[in-house]
Amino acid sequence: MYLQIYDNVKLSNGYNSLSNGQKDVHQYILNNIENMKSITVDDIATECFCSTTTVNRYCKKMGANGFSDLKHAILEYGSYSKSKQNNELTNRVITRTEGLNLSDVEVIAKQIIKSKHVYVFGTGSSYVHAQYLQRLLMRCGISCTATNEVHYLRILNEVPLCIIISNSGETFSSVQVANQLENVCDVVSLTRANSRVKKLSKYSLFHNEAVVVDDSINNELNISIYLMIISLVNSVQEQLA
Repeated sequence: MYLQIYDNVKLSNGYNSLSNGQKDVHQYILNNIENMKSITVDDIATECFCSTTTVNRYCKKMGANGFSDLKHAILEYGSYSKSKQNNELTNRVITRTEGLNLSDVEVIAKQIIKSKHVYVFGTGSSYVHAQYLQRLLMRCGISCTATNEVHYLRILNEVPLCIIISNSGETFSSVQVANQLENVCDVVSLTRANSRVKKLSKYSLFHNEAVVVDDSINNELNISIYLMIISLVNSVQEQLA
């Protein structure tokens, strides 16, 4: 739970749903996150010219029970982010990021914002990522549905935009969806370079990693797909701001 609270603060999840006073609180916390250990709820209320009730309501919007809960999450995961172990993880993530192609991220974000509804498709471990992207987009105020049913997309009267998440880009169902929607809407994919899904997509974020067959745990925790999702949501948030 604490990791989700920390992510919500750091990624500004649900920012558009905050009141003006809560946005001030959010910005203050982001600007002073390194000093959170010595900051009290009264300090924030004073600096932001708001009540402690506003501060606590903001904390609840971030998934915490109150300020002490949010503070604990920031201290726990903020300090972890400075640890040697996490520095090594950061280096691995940076290396992984350098292997990604995110050139379409801004145009995809624009397509998402102007679309009446976004469908996100994935099967197996990619469905986990599809659900994660759905939650983040809905927090941005985007109407979104995640599905792993090929036939569900086929019977819809209209599919304004479909994002296909496929780590390999070669699974039968993902290729099938890309084929059936190619001339129906703008197909977006988060997938592997030179895959069939990538080639059938109008826009794509992609990686160059080898896919290990039957390694479902590794695929579900795939950092490349996760980074694509975060980059895409960040771009959506920036364009909505």
